[in-house]
Amino acid sequence: MIDADAFDISDKEAKNNDVTDNLLNRKAAMSFTIGGFPYLVTNLKSCNDEIGGIPYLGDTPEQQFLNISVSNIGISKKLSEPGNEKKLEAALKVMEYISSEDGQKTMHVAETDISPLAGSVPSKEFPPYKDVWDVFGSGSAAPYILEGYEDVWVEAGTFVKDELFTNGSLEGLSEKMDELHKVALSKGTAPVHVASVPEDLTHSQTVQLMADLLLNAGGDVAVVSDGGAINGVPNANGVSGRLFAGELDNDGFSICIPGNSGNNLVKLTLTGEELFSLLENGRTVTYEDQNAVFDYYWSGMDAVIENDKIASAVLSDGRTVEKDGKYEVIVSAVDYDAEAYSNGEDTGVIIKEAYLEFMTDKTLTAPEKLCR
Repeated sequence: MIDADAFDISDKEAKNNDVTDNLLNRKAAMSFTIGGFPYLVTNLKSCNDEIGGIPYLGDTPEQQFLNISVSNIGISKKLSEPGNEKKLEAALKVMEYISSEDGQKTMHVAETDISPLAGSVPSKEFPPYKDVWDVFGSGSAAPYILEGYEDVWVEAGTFVKDELFTNGSLEGLSEKMDELHKVALSKGTAPVHVASVPEDLTHSQTVQLMADLLLNAGGDVAVVSDGGAINGVPNANGVSGRLFAGELDNDGFSICIPGNSGNNLVKLTLTGEELFSLLENGRTVTYEDQNAVFDYYWSGMDAVIENDKIASAVLSDGRTVEKDGKYEVIVSAVDYDAEAYSNGEDTGVIIKEAYLEFMTDKTLTAPEKLCR
């Protein structure tokens, strides 16, 4: 995209309203803004041109969204200048892919990565973005990314996403970006290759793969929670993404691992009965005044499920899981319910570092079967 001049950042100090005015006054054919949608909608009434946004997938036309993780992507006007014919051709191929269903699905990671079009969806249905949306609605603009800091997009974006689900403060973002940028410069600007993914994986396959990889940390059974959102309640610390064919770099897998990258792994000692209950009941997440239950995926155990209950199970080493037996279970710290299971042991192993060890120089293929 950079080679194709898809981004024109020469006027990076411009405010959202200035960018919108350029669009309305025909100084630009497309605009790239973060927020400011109410201003655009208001001023469209006096505009003689028909202007629309590029929506992302929704179940119905009323449920389409503009994505604030990727946002709108346009073609630079510089590409019309002589000598840029090949870049223009490349840019059009990028735009053609982005406008396709496959391209939109590739960019759409989870329900919590999208923002409703202004006025189209009640904010209570998207609680993670309520405060941020109110700020946008007031005419303010949010800091996004700085020229020359392209090497920290993923981790800086993860920082912002985590804050949206916790205290909602972006304090420390610039310091975090500087820290990440210095590390990236010290290692060189090229992405650090981690693993290869030969084919696209579904979300369910990705969640199962993360459980299978976690089994390398030890224990009899490894458990991860499914991510995303249910009825506006987010499980931001579950496995929220999916893996696509290609080379996986050092940062690109962050959204696919369970928990925040700085969390530790926990080892639980559970009876067979407790283990079955844990897996059957899933992880309950409370957001504001609403609850949602997210499935657990596990590895290291084959189970026979009848009427949503585990009737019997066998460990990968051939042992039958007995109700009064004792078994070691590996989970991320955020999936550990200390009130329900008091004997959790902090392993001291950082989740991201563990997964880097499990993944590095590996070929990640679709799991042979799903536990669910």
